[in-house]
Amino acid sequence: MWHSTEIVIRMRGALCLLVLYWSILCASADDAPTSAPVTELEKSMQFLREAVSQHDSFTVKQMIVNTGLKLQMAYYTPPPLYWVASETIDSSELANITHILVTHLNESNYDFGRYHPLTCAVHNRLARVVEALVSWPDTIREVHARYLNCDDLDYIPESVTVVVTLHSRDCFKNFPRTVEYVKSHLASAYQRYHERSGTPLTSSGEKSVWTDAFASSQRGRRPPGDRLVMNPRAFDDFLEAMTYYLLGEWSGACTLIFYLASGLVGCVVMGILVTVSRPGTQAAH
Repeated sequence: MWHSTEIVIRMRGALCLLVLYWSILCASADDAPTSAPVTELEKSMQFLREAVSQHDSFTVKQMIVNTGLKLQMAYYTPPPLYWVASETIDSSELANITHILVTHLNESNYDFGRYHPLTCAVHNRLARVVEALVSWPDTIREVHARYLNCDDLDYIPESVTVVVTLHSRDCFKNFPRTVEYVKSHLASAYQRYHERSGTPLTSSGEKSVWTDAFASSQRGRRPPGDRLVMNPRAFDDFLEAMTYYLLGEWSGACTLIFYLASGLVGCVVMGILVTVSRPGTQAAH
C-alpha cells in the first residue's frame, strides 16, 4: 500500500506532467499558422524590411516601383513606414526612405492608432523622419500620448499636438499643445478608417470607453484587463467574466486543452482519493 507521502509525491508529479503537456499543446496550437506557405507579398515585404533596416533608399524605391504590389504594400500590417519610424538610428537615408514611401504609397498615417508613424518616430527621436512626415501635406500633426514617454516631449515639433486621454500622465496633460482623444483628428480618422475596413476598434481612447462601469457596450467587446466593469453585455455570464480577469483571453484551442487537462486532473485526484479512502489503505497506516 502507498503511504501518504508517496501519494502526495505521485499526485504532484502527475499534476506537473499535465501542466507541461498542456503548455506544449498550447504552444503548438499557437505556432501552427506560421507553417503556412509564404506568399509573394510576404517575401517582398521581408526584402523591403531588410532594405529599410540597412537604410538603403535605392533598393526601397526599386522594390516599390518594380514589384507591382504597391497597393498591397500601402495597407500591409505593420506598414513599411512604421518600420522606418521604428528604427533607432536617425539618418538622411532614412528620411529619403520616408519621402519615397509617402510619395509612392500615398499613406503617411496608416491606422491612426497603434501603427501611427509620426508617434513612433517621435518616440524613437528620429528628427529627420519626423521632419519628413510633418512636411507631408496629408500627415495628421498629432501624436498619441499613450505610446510616448515623458522624455519624448522634448522631441515634438511645435506644429504637432499631443493627444491625451483620462489615463494620460500629468507630463502630457501639462504639455502646452494637447487635445482630448475624442476631439482629435486622429480619433475621427481612426473611426472612419475602421468603419471602411471593417476591422474592430481598439483605439488609444479604449480605456475611456470603460470609465463608467455600467456603461452599455457592444456584445463581445472586452474591457481592458485592469478595468473592472458591471456590464452584462461585456460577458455572457459570471464565469466567463471571472475567467477573463483571472486568466486573460485565450484562443479556442487553448481553452479546449485547458478544460481537457482540468478534467483529467480531476479524474486523477478522484482516483487517488478513492484509493486512500479504501479500508485496506487506512489499515496499513
